[in-house]
Amino acid sequence: MKKNNILIISDNEVYNDFLIKTLEKQEYRVLSVNSLKDALKLISGFAPQLILTELDLPDSNAVEVCSELRSQPNLDQSYFVVFSEQSDNFIQIASLNSGADDFLIKPLNERLLISKVNSYFRRMNLFLGEKDSTGKVSLKIDFDKYIVLKNQREIELPRKEFEILSLLYKNPKKVFSRDEIKNEIWGAGDKLNSRTIDVHIRKLREKVGDEVIKTIKGVGYKLVQ
Repeated sequence: MKKNNILIISDNEVYNDFLIKTLEKQEYRVLSVNSLKDALKLISGFAPQLILTELDLPDSNAVEVCSELRSQPNLDQSYFVVFSEQSDNFIQIASLNSGADDFLIKPLNERLLISKVNSYFRRMNLFLGEKDSTGKVSLKIDFDKYIVLKNQREIELPRKEFEILSLLYKNPKKVFSRDEIKNEIWGAGDKLNSRTIDVHIRKLREKVGDEVIKTIKGVGYKLVQ
């Protein structure tokens, strides 16, 4: 599993231990600080994809944390989640309006926490697209809303093209034959001509970039990472 970076901001040592142990068992790379000041120092050398912050901190609150960290250039695509024992609607709305992506009510059991965190990473900027100045590519996908963003620009994909792209992403090391793609997307009983898959792949490449999907001659297609 790829080690994605998670930053926890909380001065609650007991709950921090629970979060760290639970997330590290899932092979996430986790660091923890207890204040906004310490978080700002840390992120200069550590760019977390996910930030979990306690609502109330010694030197700030979640609204200030989200507003301040959202302004940092290396965190513009990070996912922010606030957690607290408080469930007041006003507090949740204020946190979300300040830049948080979600608000969780403590205590969270282990299975729910893992499920939530895994779902956050499925929504984030996790795979490929147009090359930037570093030679890397960046494409953003939201599985829940069927949205693909390339360089902050939304790309419209028909449902089948989106499902093919999602299938390849979720299995980045696997080469899918045309029949496997057909069976996964259309169903094993469908009599779809396998060459129709080539047409969908060609149209998909036109929209997200030729470099995203690689053809393995005589076998099929895979996602390039």
